[in-house]
Parts: sequence; structure tokens; C-alpha cells
Amino acid sequence: INLSKFYFLNKKTDEAKSRIEKILEQDKNNIDALFLQANILSVQKELDASVKIYEKILGLQGDHIPSLQALARLKSFQKQFDEAESLLQKAVEAAPDTVQPRQMLFSFYISQKNLLKAEEQLQLIARENPDTADHQIVLGNFYLKVQKNTQAETAYKKAVDLSPDTVAPYLTLAKFYGVTGQDENALALYEEAMKIDPEDITPK
Repeated sequence: INLSKFYFLNKKTDEAKSRIEKILEQDKNNIDALFLQANILSVQKELDASVKIYEKILGLQGDHIPSLQALARLKSFQKQFDEAESLLQKAVEAAPDTVQPRQMLFSFYISQKNLLKAEEQLQLIARENPDTADHQIVLGNFYLKVQKNTQAETAYKKAVDLSPDTVAPYLTLAKFYGVTGQDENALALYEEAMKIDPEDITPK
């Protein structure tokens, strides 16, 4: 399998396919081999064949997150958005303590311009990871983009509280104050950041 992946990543597709076929001759239900085979077909634009293999994998292992996500991407590309959403929701359910599936569901909702559901996913990520400043910053960025400045400020401030010895949250909040015309607050945040790491600060 690893050699097949190596060939695939280095664009030696024929060699990768040959290795995979040999593996599947011995074990037709080898999920790793099937998944790599489906990925190759997807890259080669053989989408229907790729879909069938992802579906076969999910028939063997319904909570195989990489296949759920890959199939969701294909369904979305084929404009089968309800199916794509359902697959991404299953990925979240299969790994409720993992951030990445929920982030992918968030990105899907953004692509669909469903801001309410996108916001819900970010809120859940932040709630499930209450000690992570980065998630608060992402949430704040979302609120700033949709012009919910009060919520953005709250999220940015929480990021500072969670990571008081790190420059990034201070700079993010300072930038927020800058773009919202609160120059004194922005300057105060830059000064706080300079106390932490003067070499990392470039006021704008």
C-alpha cells in the first residue's frame, strides 16, 4: 500500500494502479487499496467509477471518514448537494471529537451560502474545544466577514484570554479594532503584543 501511495503521489499512476490491482487480487475488500484506487479514478476524472468504489468501501465500513468526505466532494461536484451534506454529517457523527470533519461541513455550508448552518458548525467547534484560541479566532473572522462585529470582538477577546502569552490573538484583536475605527484600542493591543515578542510586531 505504501509503495502504491508513493507512486500515486509522484504521479506514476500506472505503477500505482498495477500495485493496487495485485493487492485486490489477493484481498478484494482491502479498504486501503480500494480507497487509493478510488482516488486515482477521481483524479483521472472517472467520477462514476470512483463513486462506486467509495460506496463499496462504505458498504464495508460505514464510518470510513476519508471515503465519506471524498464521496461528499464528488457529490457536491455533481451538484447532488443533499447527498453531499448527508455524507459530511455522517463523517461528523463518526468522529464527534475530531475538528476536521466539522470544518469540512462548515466549508460546505459556506459554499452553499448557508451562513446560519456555517455559523452553527463554528460555534460547535469552539464549544467543543473551549481551551483553543485558534478556534475563537476563526469564529471571530467569520463574524467579522458577516458584519457581526460585537460577536467578532467577543470571540477575539476570548482568544486573548485563552492564550495571553501568544502574540497572534493580540494582533488579531488589534487588527479588528483597526478596521472598525477603534485606533486607540488597536494601539493598546499592539503595545501588549510588543511586550510578549517585540521582534514579531509590525504595526500597520
